[in-house]
Amino acid sequence: MASHSRPVQTSYVSGKVLPGEPSQAGSTPNDWLHLLWVRRSVLKSAVICGVVISGATAFLLPNYYISSARIVPPGASSAIVLGGHIIRLSPALLVGVMYSTSVQDEIIDRFHLMELYGTNLREDARHQLEDHTEIVEDLPSGIITISVTDRSPQRASEMARAYITGLNRCLGRVNTSAAHKERVFIEERLRDTRQRLDESARKFSDFSSKNAVINVTEQGKVLLESAAHLQGQLIAARSSLAGLEQIYTPGHARMRSLRARTMDLQQQLQAMTKVEGKRQVDVHKEDNFTYPSIQKLPLLAQKYFDLLRQKMVYESVLGALSQEYERAKLEEAKGLPSVRVIDLPVVPEKRAGPLRIVVVLCGILLSVLFGSAWILAKNYFPATWPARRSIAVNHNSHP
Repeated sequence: MASHSRPVQTSYVSGKVLPGEPSQAGSTPNDWLHLLWVRRSVLKSAVICGVVISGATAFLLPNYYISSARIVPPGASSAIVLGGHIIRLSPALLVGVMYSTSVQDEIIDRFHLMELYGTNLREDARHQLEDHTEIVEDLPSGIITISVTDRSPQRASEMARAYITGLNRCLGRVNTSAAHKERVFIEERLRDTRQRLDESARKFSDFSSKNAVINVTEQGKVLLESAAHLQGQLIAARSSLAGLEQIYTPGHARMRSLRARTMDLQQQLQAMTKVEGKRQVDVHKEDNFTYPSIQKLPLLAQKYFDLLRQKMVYESVLGALSQEYERAKLEEAKGLPSVRVIDLPVVPEKRAGPLRIVVVLCGILLSVLFGSAWILAKNYFPATWPARRSIAVNHNSHP
């Protein structure tokens, strides 16, 4: 008659495999705690491993710093004009502007955050920047706190300050008030006038360089005085030459010297009085006369004074527009309130993390949990452990 053996209820409470009738032993929390106490050596090994791993991880984590700034919106009556609509500068609006793509892109480009965060896409860099930034609004007081986390304390402070700068710049860019429109109009006129002045100055310079004209009034005065002086010297030389002809022969040394001087004075006077086209100029001579002649100077004066007048007009217009532009900027600055800074971001001296003791404690807790789960699973789920299955088979094979 065949005998049927019952499955063996094994227990690790005593550390041995005990065959017997099935029972409900080991199904209460007290039994679990007793089992864990018996197998405390396993838990001890798990805790040691957890301390080593979590400790190494905690000390390998890089330090990070937090720099914070506190701002408040302008007065309750402060607003900007956007698309013909008046928008009040509420704290929620300022928080939304600081989280906008325009402000974030300015910070990303300024601090090269794509390379710092190791991202190839600007969108990923924005997400990383949002993860490192916390902007909180205190509803009762309306104070906005900007906190930036970074591995560099200096960079964290500068990034927090960049949020405030970007906020004011963005508000000024979207403002479409009357003062803003006036400032934009004057700025365009100023840019156009400056271009016209540069072109006029270039033409005036080219004309002066081409015709050797510096100052027609003074230059004409100098030429007339020089011509009169040469004319007087020429008359005196001719008189002396006529008197010496009565005394010396034509081949005498004094006669030859005085005759050469007379011819030289006459050539200089002709060069100053002849028309430019009829004058023979030797470009190879270093002392070549390059100024316009007296006959040509009045013809150059008209063009000279036209260019000079045009240049002076643009200079006058530019000066007036510059004053108007500065006034318009002041009016726009008065009409566009900027945020008031309570606390400027400073360079943090103490690191904000990581909290290494917390990392180690978490590692210990996880090691205890995993060790306990391993002991309980090995004891109460024998079908999953090959060694226990072989024990049950060997016991069932002996009736």
